[in-house]
Amino acid sequence: MPESVAIYQPRYYPRLHYLARASQSDVFVLLDDVEFSRRSRQHRAELSLGSQQWLTIPVKHENDDVLLTEAEIDTSSRFAEKHYGTLQHKYGSDAEILKPFYEGVDDRQVLRLVEITVPTLLEMFDRFDVDTEVVRSSELDVDRPRDASEYLARLVDAVGGSTYISGETGYENYLEEEPFERRDLDVAVQQWTPEWEDGNVCCLEVLFESSSPREHVEANPNPSIRHG
Repeated sequence: MPESVAIYQPRYYPRLHYLARASQSDVFVLLDDVEFSRRSRQHRAELSLGSQQWLTIPVKHENDDVLLTEAEIDTSSRFAEKHYGTLQHKYGSDAEILKPFYEGVDDRQVLRLVEITVPTLLEMFDRFDVDTEVVRSSELDVDRPRDASEYLARLVDAVGGSTYISGETGYENYLEEEPFERRDLDVAVQQWTPEWEDGNVCCLEVLFESSSPREHVEANPNPSIRHG
């Protein structure tokens, strides 16, 4: 039976803390049935190329009332060719491991955002040796209420968890503990400090520049319980 559960929206080549939280949990729920936000990192990755540069997957929808599972990529922008070209420019031949995610994308096909972000994310889990069980919220039989904390508690309950691992910012600013207390669930806050010299960077920086990427998502591995 799983004990700790982390829940996070899919990210495009996320920063190290994302992988660290997944590594700390027994089950990682990809929160893919919430609204797309153009201002978020759901479709953007920040790389260091002299000055910071964003890799942004262009999404057709102009508003934020479309679910992540339904958000369509604007393939007419030739984003796949451009993104892979940028990755080759920065990482050279090492970037070839990412080629399968971009080849074959043409400007006529219907391609949803999660068809790029989820497979590339799972590839990062594999490359960083994160062997946590991954499930998608869209595939769970859980009704999504308007209250975000209630939904998180329902998801933890649905996968049989006993502890929810929250990020510190989310815990301090957004999370309501009452839905967890009602279900006798604990809430823990991620305790993790990046050991990479440049801090909490995009995971690709560490993947291609470190001889042991796994070590950089393992620091301070034990989240602290704030409710019990």
